[in-house]
Amino acid sequence: MKGLLKNNYFAVRSNAKAFSVFMLLLGIFVVAVISPSLLMGYALLGMIGFSLNAIAGLRKESSTKWSKYKLTAPVKRSDIVKSYFISQILWLIVGIAYAGIGVALSIMLHGVTLDRNVDIFMLFVVGIGISLFMGAIFFPLFTLLEDLGYLPRIAYNLDTPFEKCNACG
Repeated sequence: MKGLLKNNYFAVRSNAKAFSVFMLLLGIFVVAVISPSLLMGYALLGMIGFSLNAIAGLRKESSTKWSKYKLTAPVKRSDIVKSYFISQILWLIVGIAYAGIGVALSIMLHGVTLDRNVDIFMLFVVGIGISLFMGAIFFPLFTLLEDLGYLPRIAYNLDTPFEKCNACG
């Protein structure tokens, strides 16, 4: 399991670095401007964005040879899926930290900008709920499509539309 988690970390690391810089710059702007809607958007973006990075890392990993090796390794398929969930939860914690620091700095500098303290709690509950729901749907579906052999077919069929849009498929 430790090796699977390391692999997931290295698959997400480059995207997470870029997203961290973006969140840091956006956080400075959000803390400087007194706007409850910007603050809520920043908090949700932090929690959901890092979780999406974990999912994008899975897609990036599936295009390498490591995913083929992982299937032949003496590791159960359930352990592979568990490592994806654990990785997503760890990145969600990173997103919660970014969102919490942004909200705390805004409150320290400007006072409570939201209507009630319950709004802050509900904001975090919604962000965590959306992130975990994405993982609960995506990871088992991705594993099932990979087991049945539909994933390469989907990728092959989507190549032409992506090329027409000048995007690499």
